[in-house]
Amino acid sequence: EINTPLQYLLLSLQLLQESMAPIEALVNRARTAENAPLGGKDDAHIVSEFSETLETALHGVRRIADTVRLLRDPSVRQQRPMVPTDLNALVRHALNTTRTAFDGTTFEVDLADLPPVTCRATELEHVVAALIKNAAQSVSEARSPGRSHAPTAPGQVHITTAPDGDDVVITVRDNGVGIPEEDRPHIFRPFFTTRSAGGGHGQSLSHAWSTIVDEHAGTLGFETTTDEGACFTIRLPITGRPTPSNPLAASRPH
Repeated sequence: EINTPLQYLLLSLQLLQESMAPIEALVNRARTAENAPLGGKDDAHIVSEFSETLETALHGVRRIADTVRLLRDPSVRQQRPMVPTDLNALVRHALNTTRTAFDGTTFEVDLADLPPVTCRATELEHVVAALIKNAAQSVSEARSPGRSHAPTAPGQVHITTAPDGDDVVITVRDNGVGIPEEDRPHIFRPFFTTRSAGGGHGQSLSHAWSTIVDEHAGTLGFETTTDEGACFTIRLPITGRPTPSNPLAASRPH
């Protein structure tokens, strides 16, 4: 039921994307002939912004289609090969598909030059998007009406990437509510959530742990101060999973 209309949407977006080159050429010819921007705006910027928006929409639909495939056949996840991936592009995609739901939050990105990282890109993007979403929700919660200890600083989520020896490091930092001390040992446990009823299902951080630690032989950790915010850190080997069995898999907090 979901897949058929999804395919219609995907094909329509792909057709629009294929049409962008002749549209851009037409706009350029009109600009040259009239020697003025269209509609009083920079038409080149308009075309570029439309192309970026279209690419973001297409990427989001592909993610939905990928999720549908996983629901129909969970074994697909383990069959995917790890391939060299532009991690910075992956982080940008994760941010673009998440940030629109949080208008009151400022998102800052500091992405260092990185080599291609061998990983399962779709799974890793889901993790980064989940961490960004959690951070933005924490920022919004900290500034909700009537909350005691409400911060005066604007809400902010800061995402970074950096190389570190044979690894790459991704951090997602926020100035939200932080994680209460009593909850910290449990946040990677399946179905554990600090959100109010209906606000979360307690799966995103458990899934993140499985993806980073169990599948990619990386590490996932956090630092937090109650009422001041949290910082989650992902560390991944650049060349991919070094061994078929990861001893860190047994160290999930309970």
